[in-house]
Amino acid sequence: MDDGRELIAKIPNPNAGRAHYTTASEVATMDYVRNVLNIPAPRVYGWSSSTDNPVGAEYILMERTKRIDLDKVWSEMSWDDRFEIVNTLAGYEKTFVSAKVPMIGSLYYAKDVPDPSAAQFLDSSRSTDNGKAFVVGPTTHRTFFDHKRDLVEVHRGPWPTIEEYLHSRAARELACINKFSTYPGQQGLFGGPGQYCPAKELKVEVLQDYQKIAKHIVPKNSALRKPTLWHGDLHVENIFVDPSNPTKISNIIDWQAVNASPLFLQARHPSLIEFDGPTPQGFGPIELPEDFDQMSEEAQF
Repeated sequence: MDDGRELIAKIPNPNAGRAHYTTASEVATMDYVRNVLNIPAPRVYGWSSSTDNPVGAEYILMERTKRIDLDKVWSEMSWDDRFEIVNTLAGYEKTFVSAKVPMIGSLYYAKDVPDPSAAQFLDSSRSTDNGKAFVVGPTTHRTFFDHKRDLVEVHRGPWPTIEEYLHSRAARELACINKFSTYPGQQGLFGGPGQYCPAKELKVEVLQDYQKIAKHIVPKNSALRKPTLWHGDLHVENIFVDPSNPTKISNIIDWQAVNASPLFLQARHPSLIEFDGPTPQGFGPIELPEDFDQMSEEAQF
């Protein structure tokens, strides 16, 4: 731009999710995260969740700050510096858990949901970039759209209770079974390892049984049940750091489809700390090298 600033233009892929909702929710979520939760998300300068514009597509115009990909420096960082990054991410996740989100669903500006009366306003007195009120509306969670799930008519939220949410997840799968000749891919919640049944009758029976017992198998602890925002894709290519101080996170991207779901279904560790060593065989202790005690602390890690 004339003042030296750089922008990033983002246009959704065809498989990004539901038209309008995916873009509208991503913009509102970044605004809320950045300006209410004080987590470094991109600043949005302009956007449209409609294709009726000169671009002919939905788009988001975001800031591009001076930064480097964490991917470029992660492997060279000391363990202390890596710990500082992980500790910062843990602080962000603590902020997510502390935020009061009244329903299960995705965040929007109130003007962008068709029926604000069916949504739930977030209780936040803090101002944002544009002063618009936030609400919880229909979910943009990919499990409601991937593998042709977007083609069935089911309730997509928001949900006031966890029981209604879990019932809708099963109803979604039942609707797909009844509509399509081939079934959507397996999702772990509805059949553990080795339990995927291709027969229609068996699948329907399992899902109906699940709807009957779901309310009895969820955690009783209210903290684990609460609707919680969560960024589920914190890998090194989605995290940017300050070039002069790589332990300082300057921006986190990829907020598309971030939503508020029960904490026990959301919480996970950032993928950047996934164990990448050999797969343990069985449940016995891992054998350590004979000279383990003589190794430096960094080598032991």
